[in-house]
Amino acid sequence: MAKQPEKALFEYLRDILYRTDYASLDMDEIPEAFKPLAQGLHWLHQCVKEQKAFGESLAQGDLDVTPPGVENTLAAPLKAVQGSLKHIAWQARQLPKGDYGQHVDYMGEFAEILNTMIDQLAQQHQALLDEKHLVEEQNKILGQYYSLFLSLTESTDEAIIVLDEKTGKPQYLNPAALVFEEHYGDCLDVIRYQLGQVSEENLTQSEPWILEIEGDAQKSALYLRIVSHRLGWNGRDTIVHVIRDKTDERQKEAVLSDMVYRDALTGLYNRRYGMEKVEEWIAEGYHFTISFIDIDDLKTCNDAFGHDKGDDYIRLVATTLRGFRDNDVICRMGGDEFLLLTMGEQQEQIDGWLEKQRQWILSQQMTGVRGFRPCFSYGTSVVSPGWSQDADYYLGKADHRMYEYKRVNKIR
Repeated sequence: MAKQPEKALFEYLRDILYRTDYASLDMDEIPEAFKPLAQGLHWLHQCVKEQKAFGESLAQGDLDVTPPGVENTLAAPLKAVQGSLKHIAWQARQLPKGDYGQHVDYMGEFAEILNTMIDQLAQQHQALLDEKHLVEEQNKILGQYYSLFLSLTESTDEAIIVLDEKTGKPQYLNPAALVFEEHYGDCLDVIRYQLGQVSEENLTQSEPWILEIEGDAQKSALYLRIVSHRLGWNGRDTIVHVIRDKTDERQKEAVLSDMVYRDALTGLYNRRYGMEKVEEWIAEGYHFTISFIDIDDLKTCNDAFGHDKGDDYIRLVATTLRGFRDNDVICRMGGDEFLLLTMGEQQEQIDGWLEKQRQWILSQQMTGVRGFRPCFSYGTSVVSPGWSQDADYYLGKADHRMYEYKRVNKIR
């Protein structure tokens, strides 16, 4: 005999709370009157599972784990904890760099303990600086400078490599340099060759210089910050190279730079990127097309079904437009507008492809928006080398053709 729906739903709720990973509910066995409640419990189940997985990742020390979305309000406290822990971790990473000005003004007793430790480290750091200054003042002879150099290089995380100026053979590598050579063994010959090509200007001015080694499909590019000095070493003319690996920092900068040009909702390029590309391609004298795509009745979808469905509508159109060539540019200009830039194509070809995509999207049925047909309108203008008009002219022309198309082909 089938369970009463109330009992089945109660047991499902209990399992969600106490046996999250094993909780299940057969929606087909739930009467129609109880379906909304069952669907709500299913949503709660997903939220609890996300919260549990998120909490387990944090407990294991994975502070970079992707948190649940904003719709999962159960995870909000854990996301706040993640934010606090990531900030504290960032502050802790500043200490080896000599930044002792970081203090935590929240998290109670933990903050007091951490701030005390930071203050003690700052005092110790200052004490070490004072001691180093005193030693440098008292020790002027070569042997004492040599001993001081060794003591400093053994503890730094920067790779220090001493090479014979004539032969290029290594005379000294500190522990960090040994780790460096082991880590970048496949690039070692290239690195050593480049070290041997250091310019006279870098040597005389001791200015940092950047060594960049291009990557390939198997490995990423390598960025090294190097300071080079001439130094007498055991009777030889040598060059000391102090190397810091800046690869991770450069990669993070590249990610941040990409974020400036990305639309958060769709992952496409944003208006800023699109406008810069239009100006750039016109300035370079390229032959290309500009297409404006406008989502039909997005406001109607938002008003009738909610902004979440409106966002789904925007993403559906964005996914559809991604189907063109990889080397073309697709941007979300904001709201319901998209921009497509195609190199070397004719207007007829672009309009033909857009019409094909429009017909395809008309055949789609979006989940939870019964009776609503997704669609878009478009208009294209051509930019040819030698034409004197500015970007606003071509954009306006494409925009005008898009609205004319919308007027003629409106489906609602």
